[in-house]
Amino acid sequence: MLSKLAYLAVCRSIQLLVRLARADAAKDLEILVPRHQRSVLRRQTPRPRLQPADRALLAAVSRVLPRSRWSCFLVQPETLLRWHRRLVAGAWTYSHRQTGRPPLDPPRSVRHSAATGSTPRHDGRPRLGGAFLREQAVGIVACDLLHRRTGLAAAAVGLFSELDSRRVHLGEVTANPDGGWVTQQARNLLLVLDERGRQVRFLLRDHDARFTRSFNDLFRSQDADILVTPVRAPQANAYAERWVRTVRTECLDWLLIVGRGHLEQILRVLCPALQPPPSPPGTRAATTRSVGPAGRPRRG
Repeated sequence: MLSKLAYLAVCRSIQLLVRLARADAAKDLEILVPRHQRSVLRRQTPRPRLQPADRALLAAVSRVLPRSRWSCFLVQPETLLRWHRRLVAGAWTYSHRQTGRPPLDPPRSVRHSAATGSTPRHDGRPRLGGAFLREQAVGIVACDLLHRRTGLAAAAVGLFSELDSRRVHLGEVTANPDGGWVTQQARNLLLVLDERGRQVRFLLRDHDARFTRSFNDLFRSQDADILVTPVRAPQANAYAERWVRTVRTECLDWLLIVGRGHLEQILRVLCPALQPPPSPPGTRAATTRSVGPAGRPRRG
C-alpha cells in the first residue's frame, strides 16, 4: 500500500514538473482543445435547464471574471447581467403593502352598471352633486411649496390655490424658505383676498415644519380653520400637489434654470397659462384674479 502511494506521488510530481516546464503555447493549445470539444457537444445536445442555484452561482462567478472571459459560459452576457440584477433586486425586501385608507365599495348602481354595460338612468331633473361640491369648496385654500434647483443653489416658491375657482396665487422666489418667509407670503395672500371681499374658511396644508405657529395664528385670526393632511398622504392635498406636478412635468423639467430671477420670469409667464378659463360675467369666479411672483397682484 505504501509503495503504491509513493509511486502515485512520484508520477504526479513528474507531471507537475513537466507542466511547469511546458511553454505557454502548449498550455493554450491544451485549453483550446476542450473548448472546441465543448462547442461541438453544445451543438449536438439540447439547451440545458439550469436550476436557480446554478444561475446564482454563474451570476456570482461572472462578477469575478473579466468581461472578455465570459465566452466560457453557456449563456449570453446579457443573460448573466439579467440574473445578477434579479439577485440584487431580491435583496430589497420592501413590503409593497398599500398605505392609507382601504378603498370603499362602489354603490350598488355603479356595480350593476359595470356588470351590464349600461349607465344609471336619469330622471331628467338637474343633478345637484357638482353644484353642492362647488359651494362647499368656497373659502377653502390649499397651500404648498414648490422647490427647484437654480444653478448650484435651491429656490422655493409658495403657492396658494383656491379650490372653488382653481386660481393659484404665487409668492416670492427665495433661497431661504424659513417660517418667517412663509408667514409673509400668507400675509400677502390675505391682503389680496381682503381686497376682493373673499374670506378663507379652511386652510389645507401638510406637516412641513416651515408652517409655524405664527402662520397658523395668522389664519386663525381671520376665523379660518387649519386642516393638516395625514403624514405621507399627498392625495389629501391633491389640488396643490397636482399643480406642482404639472409645472414640473410640463415646463421646469425641460429647462435649465440659472437663477432665481430666471425662475421668477418663467413662473410669471407660466402661471396665467395654467389658470382656468375666464368665467362668464356676473359669476363668482369672474371676480377672481391671480397673484404673480413677488406677491404682486395681476388683474385678469
